[in-house]
Amino acid sequence: MTIDPAFDPLKERLQRAVAPDYRVEHRIGEGGMGVVYRAHEVLMNRAVAIKVLRPELATADASETFLREAPMMGNVRHKNVVVILRSGRRPWPPVLRHGVGQRTHARASPRIGTDPT
Repeated sequence: MTIDPAFDPLKERLQRAVAPDYRVEHRIGEGGMGVVYRAHEVLMNRAVAIKVLRPELATADASETFLREAPMMGNVRHKNVVVILRSGRRPWPPVLRHGVGQRTHARASPRIGTDPT
């Protein structure tokens, strides 16, 4: 399900930050700290989800908290947890890139924003 607003300056800013490696397609979820977009990783020809820190939370402390999620969750292997492919700044914004998983991932972990399609 797409929850893409008609005008999304965050999506445009994210696309500039991750190009040419990724094509940002549309917003698929949001939570307390981040907004999640479905994207296409060009080199690997696969769908991914990119989670970006909300601009209104973009302080040094919030960025570090957001990025600490990747190494903690990166080692978790469970059918209901989406795999984190990569994290970092580029130069803005702090992002986590997730593999887009199966339907069970979307139901079990909607905060991450996997696309159930």
